[in-house]
Amino acid sequence: MAKILIEGEIYSPALIVFDKDGLLFDSKSFWAELARLRAAELKRHLSARQLCSWLKLCGVHYSVQGDGFPAITGVQSDGVTAVASEDEEAMITGTFLMQELGLSWPAAREISRGVYRESDKKLDLNRCAVPKKGFPDIFRRLYDAGIPYGVATSDDMQRAIGSISMFDDVEHISFIITPKEVGRNKPAPDMLELISERTGVLTSDMMMVGDSYVDVSMARSVNAVGVGIPETPAMREKMRPYASVIIDSLDQIEIVG
Repeated sequence: MAKILIEGEIYSPALIVFDKDGLLFDSKSFWAELARLRAAELKRHLSARQLCSWLKLCGVHYSVQGDGFPAITGVQSDGVTAVASEDEEAMITGTFLMQELGLSWPAAREISRGVYRESDKKLDLNRCAVPKKGFPDIFRRLYDAGIPYGVATSDDMQRAIGSISMFDDVEHISFIITPKEVGRNKPAPDMLELISERTGVLTSDMMMVGDSYVDVSMARSVNAVGVGIPETPAMREKMRPYASVIIDSLDQIEIVG
């Protein structure tokens, strides 16, 4: 059976779980495009001031244009847009609309759902699904070595399948888990526990690879190996209490034996 070598340490995971955005794909392109599309939909309901307040709430960076409306410049790596599930985001947005516009909850919820539904329709993965260094090569190396792997993501199933299939054969993936299938999103252990139920692999025999502290915190909570590949120094520091090992690239995950 092939093993995993990272930073001189040998691991023998029965399967490997990967996060998606920020790990397999460049998060800046993906999250910024989602934020831009959602802001464009919300612009029909909110003033420039209100839209800026919503972006701050969701951890989205922006610059103010001449008309007072914001232009998206980036996304906070541990903010709502980057970490929350779409259902959580829609709930937060609905609450914001209810408070800002004085709407009833059913009316605010319906507007929020419409914003996310319409922006999802307009998302072009060809524009924003930019693979990170080492992907899809890591998937192909694991497949050739016979090590099962899959994805646990805060994104939705359709986008996860669509983006991965642009670069690799999704039929080779053992599982894709999203927040809709579990009671709690990361860093709760629900995703890894569901993978264990479906595959019969103990969580302690898994390796979880992610770009955020929520990924490695989830791994630690169920005694899985947590491999952190952070995008920023700040995230590296947040990972330190939870990660088994922190590296710089997917290319540093070597397969031996």
